Amino acid sequence: MDRLDNLDHGGRVVVSWSLNTDELTRSEETRAPGITQRLAAARRCRDWGYRIGFHFDPMIHTPGWEEGYRKTIDRIFDYVAPRDIAWISLGTLRFMPALKPIIEDRWPASKITTGEFIIGMDGKMRYFKPIRIDMYAAASSRIKQLAPEVPVYLCMESEEVWRKSLGFYPGDNEGVSDMLNARVFQQ
Repeated sequence: MDRLDNLDHGGRVVVSWSLNTDELTRSEETRAPGITQRLAAARRCRDWGYRIGFHFDPMIHTPGWEEGYRKTIDRIFDYVAPRDIAWISLGTLRFMPALKPIIEDRWPASKITTGEFIIGMDGKMRYFKPIRIDMYAAASSRIKQLAPEVPVYLCMESEEVWRKSLGFYPGDNEGVSDMLNARVFQQ
């Protein structure tokens, strides 16, 4: 990461990290840095003048998910000020049906495939729509309480899910891109 220091990025480069709950980070991301290490790295990049992005993707529906994600969201703002955050994205676990037995075979202790899934219109296994909407609405609400100016967007979701969980729909991918570019280029 030190190679990012002293680069001429003009304040127009966004460096991003994937985040999850502490419990899921420990149980499912066993070889990845912990949340504290990721947030400390984000702060270092912010100190070097980079804009920061965070991705809650995949969000996983487990017992205590709401409290777990709330705690992680709260921790973000202990490390990085809202003005330095370009965006936060949200996406729930989704995968092609053929991957389920591979996941279960390679990671038999994992619980991520034990949720109630349906095959979505895109052919991927997804949580039921009301579960996804609840998860997005809870996370977005907490982010907006702490940092109303930070754009929040959804990954690979329908207009209905956007409207029911975030209260708006930016349109197609170009609309999302315009929303995020406006944030990055505003300063």
